[in-house]
Parts: sequence; C-alpha cells; structure tokens
Amino acid sequence: MTTQSFSKGVGGVATALFVFAATVRCAQASTPGDAAPRPQTGAAVAAQAAKPAAEAPAKAPADAEKAVRARVEEYWKTRSTMNLQNVQPFYEPDFRTKYPPDAFARDFRRLNRFAPEFLGIESVALEDKKATVKVKLRTKPDVLQGQELISVVEEVWLNLSGGWFRQAEALLPNL
Repeated sequence: MTTQSFSKGVGGVATALFVFAATVRCAQASTPGDAAPRPQTGAAVAAQAAKPAAEAPAKAPADAEKAVRARVEEYWKTRSTMNLQNVQPFYEPDFRTKYPPDAFARDFRRLNRFAPEFLGIESVALEDKKATVKVKLRTKPDVLQGQELISVVEEVWLNLSGGWFRQAEALLPNL
C-alpha cells in the first residue's frame, strides 16, 4: 500500500542503527591498549548529521546512489530514536535555519506519531542534484487496533554543497 500523505509525516530508524554500527566498528578496531571509544552525545550526533554525507560530489551515478542510500539509512536510524532534535540536521540548510532544533522538535512532533519502523529502501531515482527515494516502512497505528501497516513512501533528497539533505517538511502535511 502506498500513501503520499504518510510519507510527509513519518521518519527515523536507520540513523540510530548506523550510529550504533559505527560505534561497534570503532570498538572492534581498537587495539587492546587503546582506550575504548566513548558514546557520542546527542549534540555530537546532530553535528555529525549536519555534515554532508560526502565531502566531494559523487563522480558517478553509482557513487551518488550509494551516498544517497547511506544518508537515508542514517536519517532513519536517527528517526528511530524519536529524538527530533537529532533529526533536524538531516534537512536542507534553509529549513534548518527556519526551524532550529528546539522549534523543529516542538513543531514537527507529528513525525513520531506512528513510530514508523524503517524496513529499507526500495528504489532511488537520481535527477541531477535531486534524488527521489522510495522507503518502505512499517507502523501499527492505534486506529487499526494493533494491525501493522506496511507502506512505501517517497522522500526527496537534495545534493547541496556535496552532501545529501532531506527536502523541507510541510508544517501541516497535504494542506
């Protein structure tokens, strides 16, 4: 089932898993005499998310698709934590200026309403510096009395300054 309005208000499992995997990899890469890496604070995670996914623009479409996929997965890992202040840095810069982390967390609480679970990326369509990504999600809305709903939603990601950022959210979806 595909629902466009659902795509505007859903988000966040992949980024938390990405951060967790990166932390595990760092711990595994340490030698026995090294100090164990410390977990990152919410501010550190947010600062990292605001950095472009790739420092230089991708040279080949395959590289661009790989970068978009990694960024989308990172976004959804962060969304899964339901900490919207950590999600805000994934959005395009003009949107972040308009909605600083506290305002974003307050005004976009609807993004956590159905606690979507990221199931993966179905496709990525690249067009210059724009990527349309079809994301597969699972939710269990109360109105369905515990039944799960699996949907594929479209997200738009923009390549700005060599990094991929999610297009701005509408304050009130589909109005």
